[in-house]
Amino acid sequence: MERYSQYPPDQGGFVADEDTWEDQRGGSSLRGYSGKRPSSRSPLPPGGWDDTGRSLAPRNSGGRWDQYGGSPPPPPPGRAPRNPPPRRHSHLAREIIETIVLTALIFFAIRFSVQTFRVDGPSMQPGLFTGEYVLVNKLAYLFHGPERGDVIVFHYPRDPTQDFIKRVIGLPGDTLVITNNTVKVDGVTLKEPYISQAENAQIVNLKLAADQYFVMGDNRPFSSDSRAWGPVPANYIIGKATLVFWPLSNWQVIPTFNSVFASLPTS
Repeated sequence: MERYSQYPPDQGGFVADEDTWEDQRGGSSLRGYSGKRPSSRSPLPPGGWDDTGRSLAPRNSGGRWDQYGGSPPPPPPGRAPRNPPPRRHSHLAREIIETIVLTALIFFAIRFSVQTFRVDGPSMQPGLFTGEYVLVNKLAYLFHGPERGDVIVFHYPRDPTQDFIKRVIGLPGDTLVITNNTVKVDGVTLKEPYISQAENAQIVNLKLAADQYFVMGDNRPFSSDSRAWGPVPANYIIGKATLVFWPLSNWQVIPTFNSVFASLPTS
C-alpha cells in the first residue's frame, strides 16, 4: 500500500513507506497496514482464565484430563449415596441364633421349675395309679414348706437315687401317734376320705424335728412310707405334685383335702 512519505518530494514524492505501526504490531510480512486488529494481551485460551490469571484450559494429569492440576473435580451436588441393603443371609443367621437362645432359655426355665413323675406301684391308690404321669412344681416351696395334705415327690431317704410320691401328714414339730386303725396329729384324730382303708401295720409315737416331714401313702396296707423308714428331711423334697396330665382320660388336679387338717395349727 502506498502512503504519503515523510521524505521530501525531491526524493521521489510518493514512495513506499517504511514499516508502519500496524506492521510492527501485527507482524505482517507486507509493508503498511496488515488488516489485523492489534491486541495488548494474548488470545483467550480454551476454558478462560481464573481469578489469579491462570489458564483454565484442560491438561493431562496422570492419564486423566482435568482443569484443577490433576485433582478430580468436585462431585455435583445431589443426594448422598445410599448404603447397600444388608444381606439376607446375615439377617437369617441372626434370627436362627435368637431362636436357639430363646429356646434354650425356655428349656432351662422349665427344667428348673417343673418336672414330670411317673407313678409306679399301688401305694397312692385310689387317687393315683401306676402308669400315670404327674406334673411336679419344683418352685412350690421356694418361700414356704409343704402343708398337710400336699402330695409331694421326694428322694427316698434310704436311697436318694430313687424318687417316691406320698402325702404329707405331719409337719416339723408335730407329734404323731399311729395305732392299728387311727392316725393322730397333735392329739387330733384324722378323718381321712382319701385312703383305701384304715390299716396300720406299725405303731408310731413320734415328735418331728424342725426339718422333718411325716409322709404316708393313701393305700395304707400297701404303702412303704414314714411308718417304716422314718420322716423325710426337708432338703430331700423335690416339689409338689399338682396334676395328672397323662393319660388324658385321667387328667385331674391332685386334691390336698385341706378340710381334713383344718382343725390343726398351721406350721
